Amino acid sequence: MECMAVQPQYQWITETKMLHSTVGVITNVRLDHIDVMGYTLPEIAEALGNTIPKHQNLFTAEKFFFTS
Repeated sequence: MECMAVQPQYQWITETKMLHSTVGVITNVRLDHIDVMGYTLPEIAEALGNTIPKHQNLFTAEKFFFTS
């Protein structure tokens, strides 16, 4: 299931209160939805971080991480 929320608070609510994902995937961080996610790549990356599942696996285009 893809989180389609663009506002950071809704991204967090979707992951922590509704979905509880077992796998997270962030394919890219780019200047998109800057009006709600931030005006810089670090701000947008932080906003996308709201979708990372707690104590689960995260895959990105750069590396993958295992959490325990």
